[in-house]
Amino acid sequence: MPRGEHARFGSTIAEQTAVTQVEAELRDLADLVGTKCGVQGFGVSVAWTDYLSLRDADFEGRARDNVYVCAADQLESSLRQLADSCASSAIVRGAVQEKVSSVIGHPRVGLVDAAHPSHVFALQGGVVHVQYHFCSTNTDPAALQKVL
Repeated sequence: MPRGEHARFGSTIAEQTAVTQVEAELRDLADLVGTKCGVQGFGVSVAWTDYLSLRDADFEGRARDNVYVCAADQLESSLRQLADSCASSAIVRGAVQEKVSSVIGHPRVGLVDAAHPSHVFALQGGVVHVQYHFCSTNTDPAALQKVL
């Protein structure tokens, strides 16, 4: 799928507009983390095609464009916390520089409870994969740092 302003994911204009808005927000977050953590070309993206396996009935009565537009919010608090930590800690900054080149968000549906947290972070091959419930708030914005 093409990225950035050329991304046209979604089957309606409203869905495509939501994705375009999110892509712009993700670029800003990537620039923030890249600058504060000293990682050139840091990337932040959403695996948009992961939404295709989710049924409209899974979205609790919300339209897909409304769900898509919330994708950046699912990553924002963790990325801002990471940027702040990089700015204040050489240890965190060094860990990010050594281990992370990008973050990819993956939506999910289902329960959110102690056994099924809203956000699960996994580091693999320089990429932090964030599996997030499509509409839940991340209650631990520092959780991303736990995989470093």
